Parts: sequence; structure tokens; C-alpha cells
Amino acid sequence: MPHGMDLVGAIGDHRFFIPRTRSPMRLTLCLSLLLALPLAANATAPDRSVQRILDRSKIKYQVDPAGDFRATFDLGEGRTQLVIIRSGIDRVAGIDTREIRAIGYRAPSDPFPTEAASKLLDENNRRVLGKWGKQGTLGVLSVRVPADADASTLIDAIEMAARDADAMERALIEDRDEF
Repeated sequence: MPHGMDLVGAIGDHRFFIPRTRSPMRLTLCLSLLLALPLAANATAPDRSVQRILDRSKIKYQVDPAGDFRATFDLGEGRTQLVIIRSGIDRVAGIDTREIRAIGYRAPSDPFPTEAASKLLDENNRRVLGKWGKQGTLGVLSVRVPADADASTLIDAIEMAARDADAMERALIEDRDEF
């Protein structure tokens, strides 16, 4: 431990020290900086392999603050669909996976209306790839592919998520295209 310092925390192999001080202002500043570190640690850089695939496929996207890719697809007939391709990797049953998300429904309130919840659950029984879930008032399609999926597999999954989420939106909200 460095001389004149106190250990205040650790993240992984990194140890964080603050100077021993009786100054409340300096202590407050040091603690504020320390509390901000986990937020910075959770920020993710965009996954370059996904970026290359999207660029080669000429899919227009934006990168959000979490490092995820947001692509809006033109589905014809004046309809569009937002798809989010996560940069972060999740380990599921020992397999590294990437999640693709698309919103297909926004409930007027929480809980979901019974008819909408039933439709989402029925659709889950028919799906081979992906599942519908509830996040607050949103019905979200979540599709997982291997993190190292080739370009064709990733693009197919992204396009499927866009089509299927838009189809659900049409079925549940006939008169508008929100997502």
C-alpha cells in the first residue's frame, strides 16, 4: 500500500487508494471519483466484429452510449423497425452469446392487457429462435446467436428480429408504427 494512502476498494485486479486526509472537501472529491468508476467500467466499446459485419452489409446504424448498435430497418409500406444488437457478450450454458432485441409492443400501462400478454406467450410457443419478454410496459423480442456467429447468421437473425417484431406490432397495435 502506498505511503499515506488508504485502500478503499477494488475492481478485479485494480486497487483504489485515497490519500489519508482530514480535509472533508478532498475526501468528498476522492470518494466521488471512486463512486464513478463502476459506471465507467460498465461502458462498453462497440464490438468491432459486429461493426465490420454491419458495415459490409451496408446496414446503417448508430452506436448508443452503452456501445450497442441501433439499426432502423425500412420494411416497406411506410413501416420501420428498430433493432438493437448488443456489443456485450453473455455466457449461457457455457456458450458465449450475443443478444439482438426488437420492441414489438408498448402496453398502455403495467401490467400488460391480458390479450397482449396471451398473444406474446402464444407466439413464444411457435418460435424456434428467440423469445418474447416483458420489460416494463414493453414487449421485447430477444434473439440470441453465438457471439462468434458468421456474417450470414448474424444478419439473418437481425432481419428476422425486425420482421417478427414488426409483425407483432401490427397484430397488437394495428393503426400505428411506433418502433
